Amino acid sequence: MSTKNDDRDKQETKTVEFTLVDGGAVGELERDSLNQPMAGTLSDPYVVYLCNRCNWTATHIKDESGGYTALRPPIGRTCSADRDTCFRERRFAPLLTTDCTSRAFNIALRVTHPSGAAGDTRSLTVQPDCRYAGVVFYLEIPDPS
Repeated sequence: MSTKNDDRDKQETKTVEFTLVDGGAVGELERDSLNQPMAGTLSDPYVVYLCNRCNWTATHIKDESGGYTALRPPIGRTCSADRDTCFRERRFAPLLTTDCTSRAFNIALRVTHPSGAAGDTRSLTVQPDCRYAGVVFYLEIPDPS
């Protein structure tokens, strides 16, 4: 007998295009590409991952109300290869987990650079969808000049 989660595990991952500060973008993950247990007590978890392809470090998530939540540990570079390779080799880190039935919400990232520069990315919309296990966002910000 198949359960709702078993059916979801067989579905493809969603890829989304999204622009972060200075040209970052988003990529979707297929459900069957996530072969790891999910922590927490959510009945249908939807995981937002970050693939960091730059020298900036994501240190906080900024929510819709303007509040900041520290990322522990911060997410530094997770991959130096092209997006397809990063995705295929699962070179991304979990950013947050919500239920797949949650309403869409906006977040931004607080980022810092080894040079001392810091700032927030533009807001992005997370749209949980029970057809998918989650989504991968790509952080691609050039070094400051």
